[in-house]
Amino acid sequence: MAKSHEGKLALVTGATRGLGRAIAERLRDDGAKVIATGTSPGGKPPEGCEYMAVDFTDAKAAEAFAEKMNQRAHELGADSSHFVNPHGLHDPHHFTTARDLAIIARAASELGWREFYADVLLHHPETSWRNLNPRMDAMPVDTDAAARARFERWASGSTGYPVIDAAMRQLRSTGWMHNRLRMLVASFLVKALHLPWQWGARHFMEHLLDGDVASNSHGWQWTAGTGTDAAPYFRVFNPTTQALRFDPDGEFVRRWVPELASLPGAAIHEPGVRRPDGYPSPMVDHGAERDEALRRYRLVTAGSR
Repeated sequence: MAKSHEGKLALVTGATRGLGRAIAERLRDDGAKVIATGTSPGGKPPEGCEYMAVDFTDAKAAEAFAEKMNQRAHELGADSSHFVNPHGLHDPHHFTTARDLAIIARAASELGWREFYADVLLHHPETSWRNLNPRMDAMPVDTDAAARARFERWASGSTGYPVIDAAMRQLRSTGWMHNRLRMLVASFLVKALHLPWQWGARHFMEHLLDGDVASNSHGWQWTAGTGTDAAPYFRVFNPTTQALRFDPDGEFVRRWVPELASLPGAAIHEPGVRRPDGYPSPMVDHGAERDEALRRYRLVTAGSR
C-alpha cells in the first residue's frame, strides 16, 4: 500500500525538538521528503512544498508566523496556508491552519504552567495558603474591618473600576474568568487594596468551575510576587490601561456592567463626569495605591539587607 505522503515535500520548522521533531519523523515514516529547520522560515515556503509544521512555544511568534503564511497563501489563491495538525501524527489526512496551531501552542504552554505549579505544590504543600518566598511574610497587609469591607466591594464587582467589576460579576455568574482578567483582578486586590492574596484565592476556589488548588494558589502568588517570582511585586497592572488595550470598544464591560451600557466605545472604561448615578465612583486612587504598595515592598526589601 502506498504511503500517504510518498514523494511529497514537507518543510518542518522547529524540527529539532518537541512537536516539530515528532511531525518530521512521522512524515518521513509516511514517505515524505522532509526539509527540517530549527527556526521558522521568514516569508514564503519553498517551491513545491505542500505541508508545513511549526513547533512554537511562544504563542505571539506563532500568531505572527500564521499571519505571514496565510497572507502568502492568499497571494497564491489558496484559502489558507495548511499545516500538519498534531493529530496528524495519528491521522495523516487531518490538517489545520497555522492560526489553529498557534492556539494549540498556547494551550500547551498553559498545560506546562499547570504541571509546573503542581510540581511546586508537591514539594511545598504548605504553599497552597502560605508564601513560597518566606521573606514576603513581612509584607504589611490589611486585615481589619475596613479591609473586609474593601474585599466585599471587590468580590461583588462594585469597585468603581469597570473592567474589574465586569470580571468579578462574570465570575459570580458563570464560574469562569479569562486568565488576563484573573491577573488583573488579583493585582487590584493585592496591590491597590493591600489585602492578603489568600482572600482572593479562596474566593476564586469558591466560584471557579475550573478551580485547581495548585494553579490557583500559585497563580495568585505569581501576581502577588510571593511565589516563584515570575512577576516581581513591583509589577502592578493598571486596570484602565489594560481595559483600553484588551477591550478597546468596551464590549466586555458593557455586557457585565449594564449601568454603563449607554457610554460609547472606550469611554466606558473612564466614565468620569458621565458616570451614571447608579454606578460607584472608584473606591481608591489606583496611582496613589500603587505608590503605597511599592512603599510597603521597600520596607520588606530594606529589612532583608
